[in-house]
Amino acid sequence: MVDYAANDIVDIDDEDQDFRDIFYIRLASDPRHVERYLHQNGHSRGKDSHKDLDMGFWRGTYGMGGEAGIYGSDEGTSEWYLEPVSEDEVAELVEKFQPILHHDVLVQENQELRDEVAAAIEDSKDIIREDMITAAAQLSSPNSDEAEGTNIGNLIDNDGGTFWHTSWHGSNQEPQMVYNEGSYHYLEISGMEKMVGNCELYFRQRNGADYDHPAEIMLFGANDPETADEDWVALSTITIPNVGNGAENHVPFTVAEAYPYVRLIVTKVKNQNGSDMDHRTYWHAAEIQISTVKDNPSSRFVALGEIATNLVDALNENLAIDDADIEFKDYEKLLQAYELFKGGLVDPTELRNALAKYAKVTEGVVEGTEPGQWASTDVAKAYDKLYAEAKAYEAGGKYTPEQIHQYAAMLKAMSKSVAEQVNGVKTGTWYRIMFPTEEMYDKYGFDKSPADKTALRE
Repeated sequence: MVDYAANDIVDIDDEDQDFRDIFYIRLASDPRHVERYLHQNGHSRGKDSHKDLDMGFWRGTYGMGGEAGIYGSDEGTSEWYLEPVSEDEVAELVEKFQPILHHDVLVQENQELRDEVAAAIEDSKDIIREDMITAAAQLSSPNSDEAEGTNIGNLIDNDGGTFWHTSWHGSNQEPQMVYNEGSYHYLEISGMEKMVGNCELYFRQRNGADYDHPAEIMLFGANDPETADEDWVALSTITIPNVGNGAENHVPFTVAEAYPYVRLIVTKVKNQNGSDMDHRTYWHAAEIQISTVKDNPSSRFVALGEIATNLVDALNENLAIDDADIEFKDYEKLLQAYELFKGGLVDPTELRNALAKYAKVTEGVVEGTEPGQWASTDVAKAYDKLYAEAKAYEAGGKYTPEQIHQYAAMLKAMSKSVAEQVNGVKTGTWYRIMFPTEEMYDKYGFDKSPADKTALRE
């Protein structure tokens, strides 16, 4: 680089590749004379150093002032450095400038930012969800299509490739529930006493089906499953926004009063292209879950305090502006609030996964000398202390990436240590095998259903 002396006009050799062109610029009181400070070639005090640029460079004046004579009024002028940039940098700058040049691009990017911000706010609230459907035994229907080869338990198997279909042929094809002069196939769910207040329906559509995708669902409640159709209470009507093969939907709804039995009927269906179809009594689904939804007082959103509430205010302010009136400054204001929000947000997924995976490590730890017992429970007690500490940290809502990773790693390592401390089987010793009692099955939630004979043969 060539240094510019304060009192010299310097010629720059075109062969010299290591240089920067420096412009000294100040505000002009009269726009008609602004050209004096752009220093085009030909000004009396300029110096032509790059003829191909048709640009002259003035004597460096920054910090001179005072006794500098004709430059006395230029004290404090700014410096501009012109540097070559890569093609990638140019492309990035051009892309960033598009919203300023083209309003339709601004509107599109502003909407994308709105959606991203709304999703980030929702995620940071760490909403407490409690699933109401925990076992296939809660589900029943007089309209299961056995000929279709599907099982009603497929609705909660966490496999989007399986599905349940109501009957469209066979003896159980006729609709079973009458509502508002219509007849419908229904899915009945027991054990729904806690479904009240703010709730959410998770609905995953079946893959590979061209027709009969549920688009509108109604929920009904009753205290007794034998209640006559006309006496079931309508609880909520839910519109499914995304309809089609494999589409997933999380749809919020509210219920004023809880009922232990809930029926689900489909009142509208669409084809794969999203067109409404005349109602057919049969429908299908890959996954269904109903959850209660509660605010988390220890969420990351709460922990961020004013940063989070400022982002909500910025989003609401942006949403109040019609697309036709959106300006770049509106987009930029929301983006700045979002960047500040993201800077304080740490994803706790790694720790939460570890807490879920290693939650039952010390269950069944018993001190003793027999195989499957522990000579000492000190390691198990240390693990329980660590787990409680990590759980309390997770509940606090304010994290650092380092601490999140440290707790997750320590839980994994100590769970291994607990397992390694168990007494093993000794050679040359006789042992009696004791089968678990039903009380033990109940205590630990073991599956009491018959064993899979196919799996045993394999």
